[in-house]
Amino acid sequence: MKTPSFNSLTSMLLFGALAGSQLTGCGMPGQAEDDDVSSASGALTRAAAVVDADLAADTTTVPRTTTTAKTTTTKTVVLDTVPSVPLTPAPPPAGTDYERNHPWSVYISGTGGLSCRGTLIHPQWVLTAAHCMGPYAGTVSYTRTDPATGAQVTDSRRFDEAGPGRGMFQHPDYVADSGFGQPKNDIMLIRLATPFAINRNIQTAALPRFYANPGRTGTIATNNHSNAPAGYVSIVRTQQLASCTGPDGFICISPPAGSLCHGDSGSGFVEILDGRAQLVGITSNIDSSSGDDCIAANKQAELVDVFAYRGWITGKMGMSPEQADGRVRLRWSGVASQPGIMSLQCLTSGSTVPSVEVAMDVPGSEIAMDNCDDVRVFCQTQGANLNLSGFSKRTIAPNGTLTSTQALPVFPTFTVDAGDAGGSFLSYNCSVYNLMNPAIDLSGVATAKIAY
Repeated sequence: MKTPSFNSLTSMLLFGALAGSQLTGCGMPGQAEDDDVSSASGALTRAAAVVDADLAADTTTVPRTTTTAKTTTTKTVVLDTVPSVPLTPAPPPAGTDYERNHPWSVYISGTGGLSCRGTLIHPQWVLTAAHCMGPYAGTVSYTRTDPATGAQVTDSRRFDEAGPGRGMFQHPDYVADSGFGQPKNDIMLIRLATPFAINRNIQTAALPRFYANPGRTGTIATNNHSNAPAGYVSIVRTQQLASCTGPDGFICISPPAGSLCHGDSGSGFVEILDGRAQLVGITSNIDSSSGDDCIAANKQAELVDVFAYRGWITGKMGMSPEQADGRVRLRWSGVASQPGIMSLQCLTSGSTVPSVEVAMDVPGSEIAMDNCDDVRVFCQTQGANLNLSGFSKRTIAPNGTLTSTQALPVFPTFTVDAGDAGGSFLSYNCSVYNLMNPAIDLSGVATAKIAY
């Protein structure tokens, strides 16, 4: 059974409990706020200033351990634990980054071949290098360590060994050596037996929307070449070169000596484009010297140009690019809000689709939900001086054409909508800003804008 249409349901959710009250500021920079809203902290100070009593998210109670939301279908959904005080770890050492900033990076092992890395592009699909294929169906896994608490989370999925190709789809025209030790069509998809449950530790990177562009900067999460402490990961962050020594279908980078090694095969070169982490390249081949395992100074590394293979990828996955991204999507932009949250919950009566919730602190992060007629879309900031400045919805046709853009009502510290994609796709964005310095932007958004 479907809930009422979005317009009426959204009005009910946003304003049903506000009868007799007036919200004048809506959390926009430079606007006067309602007397009952604290402009210094962004916190709501009046119990009445919430979305419906059944959908209230208490932003004032400290400490808070859980957020409980009750849907219009009278089923109760309990969200993940959200700490009441942000935990600020030490800045990443040189050559490293917070491990949590690369939740799409995974390990591939147990194939009887090379141990490689890969990138999760869909909860059930991983993209890696073709030369990582072995004789056996293996395992895809990840381990994340919270740099502030030291708590460690690990999870894994087996290849779909009962399915076609035992879950491994090597490009049919892959050549290990097309001349001078350079491979060709070095790309492979892995289908997992069961999808990963998306959460703050494991998320997807999108397929690129546009061709690779020299001069843009991307990041590769590598094996531990920089002696990264727990909670951090060694990275290569560099620009794509204008020229490339590799064959067609490759792009090139020139990372620092020793920063990229043979054990990094299959690692993703990820760029933040239009506010979304997109998988632009796959580590394939490095130019070392004297048989060294790692790249030499002033040499090139060759990466598979993922955009050149996008048609093959989606064909093997059996879905369009829009379907791969998800029916209803939610991302954040602006200033990182830790431990703020964004979540998607299915409100369809009788649905078993699990809720998805992540922190709004990973640059380029986006979550999605499929197989649900009515989705509750929710964002909440937490942290000193952080407010929401905007909440928007884009409707996208099945062919990827943007058909409409709508600005939605927004409260200072939270916002909510009920989305019903129908035959289209919905893309939501929550914008976060710092009251004390609205000009700063820590999201890594937009080295390029991509037209949908």
